[in-house]
Amino acid sequence: MKILLVQSMEYLYPYGGAHKANRILMEGLAAKGHECRVISPAVSITGFEELLAAQRRSGAFEVLEDHPGEKLVILKSGVISYTIKERFKVFPFIRSMIEQFSPDITVVSEDNTHLLLETVLETRTRTIFLSHSQATLPFGPECFQEDLSKIDLYKRLDGIISVSQYLKDYFTAYAGVDSEVIYFPSYGPGPFPFLASFDNMYITAINPSAIKGFSIFIGLARRMPHLNFAAVPTWATKEDELEEMRTLPNMTILKPAENINDIYKQTKVFLMPSLWGESFGQVVVEAMLRGIPVLASHVGGLPEAKMQLDYILPVRPIRQYVKEEVLANSVPIPVIPEQELGPWVGALDRLASDRDHYESLSAASYEHANRFHASLGIEPFEAYFRKVIDKAEDRVVRLSEAVSAANEANNLQKRDMLERIQTFPSEKRERLLAMLQERR
Repeated sequence: MKILLVQSMEYLYPYGGAHKANRILMEGLAAKGHECRVISPAVSITGFEELLAAQRRSGAFEVLEDHPGEKLVILKSGVISYTIKERFKVFPFIRSMIEQFSPDITVVSEDNTHLLLETVLETRTRTIFLSHSQATLPFGPECFQEDLSKIDLYKRLDGIISVSQYLKDYFTAYAGVDSEVIYFPSYGPGPFPFLASFDNMYITAINPSAIKGFSIFIGLARRMPHLNFAAVPTWATKEDELEEMRTLPNMTILKPAENINDIYKQTKVFLMPSLWGESFGQVVVEAMLRGIPVLASHVGGLPEAKMQLDYILPVRPIRQYVKEEVLANSVPIPVIPEQELGPWVGALDRLASDRDHYESLSAASYEHANRFHASLGIEPFEAYFRKVIDKAEDRVVRLSEAVSAANEANNLQKRDMLERIQTFPSEKRERLLAMLQERR
């Protein structure tokens, strides 16, 4: 198959869950012999240009074309990726690529503005929407910005992939459209090292930020000064949040690591206190695959990612965002409800002080996560793509048959009329012929 991915995220950014999931999917499809291309507009992410330059120097990818300020084309693990630097030029580029590449399937993912999706649908290519987050959808109580008129775009799609049962239910409840649940093989090949230890140093959170429960994370660090906390800032962490964390003596700021084991081997307990509607929470599974106990919010798909193991803790989720225009690379400002730390303090205190309990939950986390991981693969995506192609081709065949049947019926009607005309007297046939010539 020829597969085109159009997304509003930088293809090579290594630290976002959706970024990593889409990249691993495309590379996995390419490894199975499919021809894969990716188009994305350039997105401003702090530190990404330096990271990209370092990857380029190390030979992590091959540069096929580099037009500064316009376009960067690279080849990595069999996938050709096009980054369009001038935002509004991405739309004609998408149209041109679809015309030239003629993909069997075009996948659109994480498009806040819906301009990419509208552009793809205009080309009438077979289109699947790959949804990682209800926040970026235009409907329902957990979206950044509601625009119910956009629901029609989703009803015109050939298919929708949801990353969790929670997200599938969200589509059904608030848009009235169905989707296919496919869990992403985003974690790399196993086996995974068992890195959990009661004696590890840190209580760790990745991407601590307002939407990810910064108020709970910083509150726990203040309330429990006898424990050592570590923060790994990524795409949503703001400078003022960094400054606040740096004021705490029991807080360490760790740099993001492409080899996530460098983080987890220092981690005793992983915190995921998100306040927004996490559709799944891949990082939860990622930590559990190393045996690390996770404290997660009871929001969105996090209980699904936790596989119902302890601890799934209550929060007051975000229900309102500052109403401003949402750009493709922006997160609107959330209104953060006041949080009750008691359940979090109790759960963390028990894990940090009870070795037997810690080791029991650690072993269960490792077992459940690795069983889940064994069920994942690229094959469900291939099967779904083929099903969409077959369904679309079946529609074309049925339409062609309907047109042929209509033409045949029309021809029969014409023959019947001619036969009837032949029975008319010659004088009547002459008058009918004269009338038809006048009409011409």
